[in-house]
Amino acid sequence: MRREGGMSAALEDSPFGFRRIQGDTCANVWRSSLAILLLFICTMERVGANCPINSVEDAGVCVVTFTDATDDEGVGHEGGIGAVFADFDSDADLDLCVNRKDGTPNELYYNDGQGRFTDTVGLSGTFSSYGIVTGNLNNDLHIDLYISNDNAPNQLFINDGSGMFLERAADAGANATGPGRGVIVGDLDGDGDLDIFAARHEQTNVLLLNDGTGTFTDITPATNAGGRASHQADGVCVADVNGDADLDIFVVGGRRNTGDANLLLMNQGRMVFVEEGVARSIADASSNGNGCAFGDVDSDLDLDLYVTNNNRPNLLLLNDGAGYFSDGTSQAGVGGDSPKHLSVVITDFDADGSLDIYVANGASTPSENFLFINDGTGVFKERASVAKVADRDAGAYSVIVGDVDSDGDPDLYVVNSGIRNTLFLNNHNQPTDWLTVRPLDSKRRFTLHGTMIRVLVSGTSTVVGVRLIDGGSGYMSQNAYDVHFGLLGVTAGNT
Repeated sequence: MRREGGMSAALEDSPFGFRRIQGDTCANVWRSSLAILLLFICTMERVGANCPINSVEDAGVCVVTFTDATDDEGVGHEGGIGAVFADFDSDADLDLCVNRKDGTPNELYYNDGQGRFTDTVGLSGTFSSYGIVTGNLNNDLHIDLYISNDNAPNQLFINDGSGMFLERAADAGANATGPGRGVIVGDLDGDGDLDIFAARHEQTNVLLLNDGTGTFTDITPATNAGGRASHQADGVCVADVNGDADLDIFVVGGRRNTGDANLLLMNQGRMVFVEEGVARSIADASSNGNGCAFGDVDSDLDLDLYVTNNNRPNLLLLNDGAGYFSDGTSQAGVGGDSPKHLSVVITDFDADGSLDIYVANGASTPSENFLFINDGTGVFKERASVAKVADRDAGAYSVIVGDVDSDGDPDLYVVNSGIRNTLFLNNHNQPTDWLTVRPLDSKRRFTLHGTMIRVLVSGTSTVVGVRLIDGGSGYMSQNAYDVHFGLLGVTAGNT
């Protein structure tokens, strides 16, 4: 990794086509399937559970605090709709791209390595952009951009290696027409390269198959991935929900006024999908869905799903391990109360090993974003105001997470509709409390989006945690590629 000490470490090639993490954690990465990686670490030993440095206790809950660093770091331009964190210029820190639906160029910010950003010339095109996602799409080791547009063909920006981009969608066969919404990347056919799934509003969705060189073919009809032409799609998420090593796709878009429901496209292998939203209790035709995120919020080693809704509580759908879901919203306490819930991220903000949930709420006033802190059992307490990330009346569209200042903890970037966007830096700042994992394929490429990472104690079946490499989630956005495991309260043993 890019940090010295703690649980971050340098990487070297592994015989399994991934990379081994070395440092003071004796760790090994193993490939168990196309959709799961196992990482073994030294024996760990639990210690005390007092609130960590830079956290506060509120009614028995330890709450990590954040600092609004927007003005200091230069990323406070007003507006946008979606965003991504990625290392576009290959200098080992996270850069930022914000897409806009107002017809102005999408914004690209470069990180100086300390979390300070420079706004560069915007990406070409003055369209109404919605979804945005990154990945090594042409297999040249550099991170490219794909953007879906509402009023124009989608755009594919190929990275020339220096962080400069050339638009090549038409040449690459990736210029699907709108009205575009959420988009994901993932190796949907298991051939080692990234394919693209682009949702569309009241049109069938589009699945673009990568030939390995960054040239795409629209194979939607043959795969049954198009969904319903009447579907009012918004956010999209990708993960292997039933553990069969094939990536599945969840498309948000339930509308209770029309009876339309969310879609769950289950990958049968061989690039054939079957829509099973109703059968797996995930369709929710009574919702008004916007965004989504997968994560193991109840620590039972499978991927649960959080869905944001308009004018009704959000949904936390718990996975039974076989890809069938049940509504755990009320018991977990994460329904929320806002006229317009839009985006969501799931990560461990406080390094305690349990995944927390941050929700961006879009009503202009009154409105506050939510931070749900996990108590370790899958029950949550809302503490956004205490953590200083409520962002009252900002009218948020989307939120992404990544370690922008390279201090080991996940930070937040919120895209707002009516005021400046906001960068919240996590104050935990204890590098030894984290393990950061960046799996690469056998050719050192960023192509494992949608892969689930498990950390186990070496020589045992004891699982420290499960995380997902994001291939696109929330509302029209994508989080940083790296995944974080909180190790607060554990110390390395002698194994």
